[in-house]
Amino acid sequence: MAAALGEFARWAGPAGERLLVVPVDNAGWHVARRLAVPPDVVRHRLPPRTPDLQPAEPLWPPLRAVVANEGFDDLEALERPLIGRCRWLIDHPEVVRGAVGFHWAVALNGY
Repeated sequence: MAAALGEFARWAGPAGERLLVVPVDNAGWHVARRLAVPPDVVRHRLPPRTPDLQPAEPLWPPLRAVVANEGFDDLEALERPLIGRCRWLIDHPEVVRGAVGFHWAVALNGY
């Protein structure tokens, strides 16, 4: 998680010119006792039992699609298609905005 937050922070503002707000739910596996959070990243906790407020939820199906019904010999073999799909989603923000559909996300231009 720390590596992902660091990558998001570098992508969103390599010089720290933007603040990145990451909504997180209260699932037990999303809580770390010692998580290194970059200074330009703020985690915003969502209320319990509100998956409809979690903007990442609609992005799970396109991620699952690249690994569904496949066998993987090791974690690295599993990560390769997932990393490829994540990179594809980064290069196609219109797909992310269309899947998420929140008015504030759709209104963002250039991100």
